[in-house]
Amino acid sequence: GDCAKKEGDSRKTLPTSVIYQLLRKRAKARQFRDFEYADDLRAQLEAGGVMVDDETKTWTCRDGRMGSTDGKKDRKAFWGNEMTQTKKPGDWNCDNCGALNFARRGECFKCQAPKPPHLR
Repeated sequence: GDCAKKEGDSRKTLPTSVIYQLLRKRAKARQFRDFEYADDLRAQLEAGGVMVDDETKTWTCRDGRMGSTDGKKDRKAFWGNEMTQTKKPGDWNCDNCGALNFARRGECFKCQAPKPPHLR
């Protein structure tokens, strides 16, 4: 769902999938110490009615929706699944467990099965 608009509220709203997409980008930017980009992403979230609390590692929306910004605490919601993840050229699915792996991996991150020879 989208962040609800209050009566007469003309501000933009963000779907949950976009909120998590921006939160993932912000987490990566912070990890690589690109704080200017992280702040820009936070501003985009706030413009969409999403408040981020770094102390409690949560986000809340104008319509009352909320979630975790902690990728370790709420992995499925934060990082998504195969249906919500964007597969990039060279990324591969493990033949053993089905996990999506980055192109650079020589073995599955989840079960350590080797990358199929035809994908090397």
